Amino acid sequence: MAGRQRLAGGYQLGLAGRCGAGAGQECRQPMGAGHWPPAGGGRYPSPTMEHGAGDQQSPSERRQWPAAVCGAAGAGQCRSFRLVAGALAVVRVPSGGPATVGGAQPSGPVELGAFCRRCQWPGQAGSLSKKSELPKLLVQEFAIQQGQVQLSDQLGGAHERFNLSPVNFRLTDLSTLPENGAYTLHAVLADGAQFDWKGSLRLQPLQSSGEARVRGFRLASIWDYVKPQFAVAPPKGELALQARYQFDLSGKQAQLTVAPFAAKLNHLQLTAPSSGSVIRLPQLALNNGHFDLQRHAVNLGQVTLSGAQIALQRQSNGLIDWQAALPPSKPTAPSPAATPAAPWSVQLPSLRLENWALDYTDHGFAQPLQVNGRLPLLTAQMALTPKTGLQLKDVTVALADWQLGAQHAKPVVTLQQAHLAASQFSLQQHTLQPGKLSLSGLEVLAERNRQGRINLQQLLQPAGAVRPAVAKAVGNAKAAPAWKLHYPPLELTDSRLQWNDASPAQPVKLALEAVSATLEVPEHQ
Repeated sequence: MAGRQRLAGGYQLGLAGRCGAGAGQECRQPMGAGHWPPAGGGRYPSPTMEHGAGDQQSPSERRQWPAAVCGAAGAGQCRSFRLVAGALAVVRVPSGGPATVGGAQPSGPVELGAFCRRCQWPGQAGSLSKKSELPKLLVQEFAIQQGQVQLSDQLGGAHERFNLSPVNFRLTDLSTLPENGAYTLHAVLADGAQFDWKGSLRLQPLQSSGEARVRGFRLASIWDYVKPQFAVAPPKGELALQARYQFDLSGKQAQLTVAPFAAKLNHLQLTAPSSGSVIRLPQLALNNGHFDLQRHAVNLGQVTLSGAQIALQRQSNGLIDWQAALPPSKPTAPSPAATPAAPWSVQLPSLRLENWALDYTDHGFAQPLQVNGRLPLLTAQMALTPKTGLQLKDVTVALADWQLGAQHAKPVVTLQQAHLAASQFSLQQHTLQPGKLSLSGLEVLAERNRQGRINLQQLLQPAGAVRPAVAKAVGNAKAAPAWKLHYPPLELTDSRLQWNDASPAQPVKLALEAVSATLEVPEHQ
């Protein structure tokens, strides 16, 4: 495409569209300069110089770009949005041909409202109007390195600030050409992810609705933003998203609804920072989600996590190895009492965990304890509301092939299968009501050696001579409500108990085979 140019700093643009300058003229947009156009129609700085010959703007002018879009609202009623990254965009409109953007040079803030006002398209008269629309663009490549996004909202007397840095991204094949009466946008990110959007957009007031889709988005590409909060190596995994939305910023508060939305995460792999434990999740799928910002409500629809392999270790200091990835807690100074934010309501009508595997090692014992097994299926419904608190309903669990014992030794306890029928849990009401618990193939191997020590006792012996101190209860502290536990029916089938005693002169071996039992607790007991 004509007009493509390589510039210093990695910025390379190729843009097709129209600009308000008219055919055969230039519409020069100083993305980051102080005034537009430059005094006397002078030239713009060379991509390789900061403020050398040919630059008609002083360094102070380049730093004084107004960063507010106030319209007719007046002082104290402004929203501003700045993109601090790259600088110069020159749009040329050759006679009878498309407009092209030459490129950009890093310098200062980009005020997006000013860009829309000054580099116009047909149907606009020099300012953002109620019928403002997107320009029709085709961009070959657009990149920002070490950028910064700043948002300041003073509408209605409030003063909210948001800052995001550094911003690093690259887009190719960006298109905003209309399709079937709606605007469309297509872009390819540097990691190969594809972004597609189709819908409507008004810039004054800011309103938009439509459908967006992301495919092939790699989690590692944004890990620079996540790592300060979760310090592990960039993970493997690709994310796909699809959502319909409506957004309105015409009032004092933003209104946003996203419904329905869906997400799919494939081939996630995380590695713990010190121990090397690995978490693998082949697939996470979310379908039929709903989000309402005005009502503070989220409905996650159906969430399914399939094939997870979880490895974790508890260190001798009592901490799980994955906790090393979390930032250290910082003491917070007391702050003035603020108006509490409106509580959120979260619903998860269908949660499914399918074919999970767990490998857990606990170094808090004299002999490291090893636990591993499979979770073929877990289903549940979850709700978190201001009135009821956290509730879990209809929780069912199926377990298989569980083993417990000392690390690198024969398991002491094994369980072939376990099933928990529909159970209920309420945190606010402090109630736990398990369903029927069925155990099959339970085997316990108990042994006493010549010194009279039982293996089960040795297995649970803490490491070290000093045990952690137990905090004393404060006399004036308010006692928490007692939990209400409903004992479930219990069924035990096809189980085995073996006892080996080597302490007598003649060792004793005792085995109970094909053990079956049931436990029924009468109601109100």
